[in-house]
Amino acid sequence: TLVVKQKLPGVYVQPSYQSAIMWFGVIFIRHGLYQDGVFKFTVYIPDNYPDGDCPRLVFDLPVFHPLVDPLSGELDVKRAFAKWRRNHNHIWQVLMYARRVFYKIDTSSPLNPEAAVLYEKDIQLFKSKVVDSVRLCSSHLFDQPKIEDPYAIM
Repeated sequence: TLVVKQKLPGVYVQPSYQSAIMWFGVIFIRHGLYQDGVFKFTVYIPDNYPDGDCPRLVFDLPVFHPLVDPLSGELDVKRAFAKWRRNHNHIWQVLMYARRVFYKIDTSSPLNPEAAVLYEKDIQLFKSKVVDSVRLCSSHLFDQPKIEDPYAIM
């Protein structure tokens, strides 16, 4: 598949056993502000893919990040793919974007305004909250998956 050919370092995904339009994944962050972060997520692909909207990517636990909704854990994928184009956009690009947001922080139009303000005005407190977020996600790595599926990443 195109996802395998892209060789996205630190990003691993597999389709759900129950549904080809739901994928389970994990991102390993090796350096930068989110170093040692291990973030599990689910990709939800629209029923009418590739003709519909862009896929959604939701972290199992909300990550403290300007582009991640602090309640739902959803990454703002539409920022990179405002209009999903059938022959131009691919799921591997969504995965690459999800990885990249941890290395290049964008604070414009945030889903988490607190994270954006702290990144801009109090980087030390931002870093502290990131470390807490990384620890929280790590402490829940081996929890039972929220969705009962034999292919869910545990």
